[in-house]
Amino acid sequence: MTLTRKPGRKPICNDIAGDLRQKIRQQVYDPGQRLPTTVDLGKVYGVSPVTIVKAVNQLKTEGVLETRSGSGIFVSQPVNQLRSNLTPMDTGLKQVTTLFVSRTQDMMTNIRVDEAALYIEGIKQQMVTGIQEASAMLGIRHHMAIIPHSQFASRDPQVSHTLEMAQAHSQAIMLACDKLDVELGRWIIDQVSCPVVFLSFENHPMSPLNVVIKDTYYSTYQLLESLIDKGYRKLGCFGAPDRYKGRHRAWRDVHEDHNLPLNTDWFFAADDCTASIDQVAKKIVELPASRRPELMFCYNDFRAMALLEQANKVGLDVPNELAITGFDGHPKAIKLGITTVDISAYQKGVNATLLAQALVGGKLKSPVCQTVCGQITWGHTT
Repeated sequence: MTLTRKPGRKPICNDIAGDLRQKIRQQVYDPGQRLPTTVDLGKVYGVSPVTIVKAVNQLKTEGVLETRSGSGIFVSQPVNQLRSNLTPMDTGLKQVTTLFVSRTQDMMTNIRVDEAALYIEGIKQQMVTGIQEASAMLGIRHHMAIIPHSQFASRDPQVSHTLEMAQAHSQAIMLACDKLDVELGRWIIDQVSCPVVFLSFENHPMSPLNVVIKDTYYSTYQLLESLIDKGYRKLGCFGAPDRYKGRHRAWRDVHEDHNLPLNTDWFFAADDCTASIDQVAKKIVELPASRRPELMFCYNDFRAMALLEQANKVGLDVPNELAITGFDGHPKAIKLGITTVDISAYQKGVNATLLAQALVGGKLKSPVCQTVCGQITWGHTT
C-alpha cells in the first residue's frame, strides 16, 4: 500500500494516522495488540520510518496508540482514551493513597544537598501533583505518606506498616519513586490486596507490576531524527553508566538507521550527582574542536543545563560550536532556551489515577503497562 500526497494537502503522516485509526476502529488491530515495527509499516505505506514515527506520535497524543520501550507499538487499552474526560465516575475508587519515596530525609544527613538529587525529587513531586489534581477532578479523596528512600530500598518493617495503613483507608495505592526493580515491586504488592500503580524512572514494562512509564525510546529517536533532518551528523551522548537504556538504544539505532558512523568515544557517562555531571560537562567543552561532536544529546535537562553552563564559562558558541539538547521538559531548561523533549511527569500522575480507577472498577486487569509520550520543545541551543 502506497500513499501519495497531492500539492496543498496535509502531510502524508496525517493520512497514515487516519488509516491506522480506521483499522483500529474496524478491529483490524485490537486493544493491547502489537503493531508492526516502524520499518515494516514504512514498507507497507511506502514511506520512511520517520514518517511512521510522526503518524504514531499523533495517535499516541490522541490516546489511540502507545509505545513500550523495548517492546514496540501497541493499541491502547481503554483507560488511555479517558485522558480528556476527567469526570467523576462510580467505579468504587473512593480514596487513593500515594506513597512518596523521598530522598530528602536521607539528604539531610549530608552537609551539602546535591542539586541533581533535588532535580529528581522535583520530577517525582510533579507526578504526585498529577495524582492529586486528577483525584480532585474525579471526586476521589487523596492521602499521601512519605517513605524515606533508605527504608524503601532496605524493605524496612516501617514500610510494611505504612502499606498496611494505606490499604486500610484506600482502594488503591500509588507509589512514586525513582529507582525500582521487579523484586522490590513484587515485595510491595505481596503486602497488600488492593491494586498498586508504580510511577518510577524505570521506563520499561515490569510484569507483574502496574506501571506508568515514559516513552523514552521513541521520543529520543524522534528528537535525534529531527536533528539529523536539520543537518547534524556528529551526535554525541551525555549519559550515565548503566541507566536510561531506552535513550541510549535510540541514540545507537538512529545512527544505524541513517547510515551514520557511531563514534563510541562520543558517549560520555556521568553518575546522577552534581559533582560527576559537572566534571564530565567540563571535559566535553574542553575537547578540541576536531574531537568534539557537533551536538550533545543529554539524558536529562539537568545534564543539559550543566553542559550549557560549562560551555558559557569557556566561551563556546552554542549552538554554532556545540549544540545541546536535553530531555524531560524541565521548566528551567525551557526558560534557558534548551531544546528538549517535554514528557510530562504531571501527566504520568494523571494517567496513574485513571489506571487505578480502571483497575478498581474492573475495566482492566493487572498487570498493565501504560506509556506517556513526549513532544519536542525547540530552543536556541540547536
